[in-house]
Amino acid sequence: MRFRTVAAVTLTVAATAAVGPAVAASTVEASASSAESVSPTLGVPIENAPTTRRLYPSPNQAKSAEPPIYSNGCHSWPPRTAAKACVYGAKKSNKTVMLFGDSHAAHWFGGIRDIADQNRYRMLSVTKSSCPAADLRVRRYRGKQVHTSCFPWRQNVFKKLNSQAWGDIDVAVISSWHFHQVLGRGKLLKGASRQAEWARAINRTLSVLSANVDQVIVLRDSPQMPRGMNGYWRCIAKNQARPKRCGTATSKALPAGIWGIEKSAAARFPNVKAVDLSTQFCGGSFCSPVDGKLLAFKDDNHWNQVYVRARLGPKLAPHVTTAMEQQDQQA
Repeated sequence: MRFRTVAAVTLTVAATAAVGPAVAASTVEASASSAESVSPTLGVPIENAPTTRRLYPSPNQAKSAEPPIYSNGCHSWPPRTAAKACVYGAKKSNKTVMLFGDSHAAHWFGGIRDIADQNRYRMLSVTKSSCPAADLRVRRYRGKQVHTSCFPWRQNVFKKLNSQAWGDIDVAVISSWHFHQVLGRGKLLKGASRQAEWARAINRTLSVLSANVDQVIVLRDSPQMPRGMNGYWRCIAKNQARPKRCGTATSKALPAGIWGIEKSAAARFPNVKAVDLSTQFCGGSFCSPVDGKLLAFKDDNHWNQVYVRARLGPKLAPHVTTAMEQQDQQA
């Protein structure tokens, strides 16, 4: 085992939070073998995509192009608070990459799984719906209910990391949806108060990760397309020949505020790097939902797995492998 200087981190769980059963400290939960073999794509290589279709994947295919962790029990849903880590890739490798955060971390699964498979890394997937990597208290997705299982779940993840229950982790890749409804002392925060709370929260998360993981990559959130989920689907279905009609201004798709906070926080830690692949996707002043003929989104705010594996994973790969090499040099 490599030796690290681990900072003491005090983790406070709200007294009213219902904490689920603890996972045995010596056990990392792995997905079932049948789920392990499921491909996170639609099973059709990009190079073999039909040439007659206006967009690939089609809108209907894109809607179902989700990572397998959504259906095999690896991705946590309310009310689960136990910290569950599913293992993929080369399970006995001495090099480990971990994916951590909400569904906007989970939609990177296919790309990171490919990176792990290609480089013989062990991969840990630790994600939960509507629960950002930043140590925030939030409402449920676009609802008014408090997401009561989110905060204790994250604290349990932190405890696992502090105890090194999941073994040595070389690289952690984290991401969060930037449009969460953030709470402070039970009240909904907006404007400067929301940004200040996010700054405190991401610093708490990075303090834990940087003390227990050799290298951390903070990914910028994906672009937010207009019209809401159902409106986005209807627009794409009607405009396959002109999908740019379903886009929006880059300033709306990628607001700079929260990303600026996360970049500033990352800069405070020598082993944390902020990586922005979303600006490259949008480009200029307008953000389209397509990259050439490739439809990039599953809905109005999640990448689909076909696009992640075809375009985003290869762009993320050098950042992950470089971080792994940096760890090797420091070991």
